[in-house]
Amino acid sequence: MLCVRSELNVMNFCFIVGLSLGGLDELHVIDDGFSDIEDTIKGDKVDEFVQRVDFQLSEANPCAIDGELDLAQVIKCIISHDAVRCATALFQGKTKLVKDANVVTKNGYYPLHYAAKSLSPSIIEHFLELGARPDVLCLDYGGKDVGLTPLVMALKTAICNNKAVLDWSPSECIFKLIFLLCLPELVHALSILLI
Repeated sequence: MLCVRSELNVMNFCFIVGLSLGGLDELHVIDDGFSDIEDTIKGDKVDEFVQRVDFQLSEANPCAIDGELDLAQVIKCIISHDAVRCATALFQGKTKLVKDANVVTKNGYYPLHYAAKSLSPSIIEHFLELGARPDVLCLDYGGKDVGLTPLVMALKTAICNNKAVLDWSPSECIFKLIFLLCLPELVHALSILLI
């Protein structure tokens, strides 16, 4: 099996492979292994998820690049597919990836921050049940969310998704803001704050 290593540019590698195979019509892109993990997350197949994650991290995997798997990518995928069973396996240490729900990802976010950004009350509640701490501050190595708690991040996301609230200013009547916050599209998003 031929594998792309981190030192190579994937596009150049695929171009060279395509040429050596007799043309670009025979070009094959090498899978990084995450699509298999994503498929198991979509179906919330916990046993298969654990096996695939551990294989991706193992030395037995011929395409493993320094045994890395992007934790943030796995968490976002779990959240987007509401894969409660996979989340439970991940944060209870059933995989070799993490041991609990309070691990910071390489970009400075905790799992609960990603859940808060998703505005999914069920997944936020589940992360809290799995021991995620609501008082952790985002380290956000990129800068814009540094120092935010998951609660503040959820509120920021809910409000930023509503133009009417963004247009309100402190010089306006406070009752207008209260009315805007009670609009149906914000009620669901803000319901996560009651968890």
